[in-house]
Amino acid sequence: RFDFGAFKMDELSASTCSPAFVAVDFGDEPGAEHPVDCTTESETTEASNRSRGTNTFVGRETLVVGEEEVDVLHYRLERTISGGQDGTDEVHVWYDARSGLPLRRTIALAVASPAPPPLDEVVYTETGEWTITELAPQT
Repeated sequence: RFDFGAFKMDELSASTCSPAFVAVDFGDEPGAEHPVDCTTESETTEASNRSRGTNTFVGRETLVVGEEEVDVLHYRLERTISGGQDGTDEVHVWYDARSGLPLRRTIALAVASPAPPPLDEVVYTETGEWTITELAPQT
């Protein structure tokens, strides 16, 4: 849900990727690339867009989670978005090399999207990151 002060707007979209999106492959060597080609349909604006790019295995690294050093697989996803939305995004994800659990993620996204009047177009940017702080499940 987007909150524009004077009004709020819900957004619902569905994405399909062909071939299937490869997030992490435990057999990858550094520099391995997986193509990304996804189509997203917005039920709110009826716009569709296509995001194309590459998910690249950067390499093995060590990430400290809590007090534990964890062997991780670092991937960089770079995409260009076109169609009903236009822009770019770059996402880095560090996956636990034992389980595939995402432990850290960063994003830099910039996209221009159509919007209902009176806005007509919304330019959206997002930068952020998160890192898991504990490997043990909390109850």
